[in-house]
Amino acid sequence: MSMTTHNHDTSLGMGVYFAPDDYVGIMRRFVILIIDFAVLIGVYILFAALLGSID
Repeated sequence: MSMTTHNHDTSLGMGVYFAPDDYVGIMRRFVILIIDFAVLIGVYILFAALLGSID
């Protein structure tokens, strides 16, 4: 059984690279950021309410 080797271009390092069209645009990044902050604020409010009710 012979093992075949594949030649890969490693001129930019060993990472995975994608085409520019595969990346998310700036508007979607802002939407994702807003959703992330909303979730964090919601969790903060939930924990503050739960910890405040213990007193």
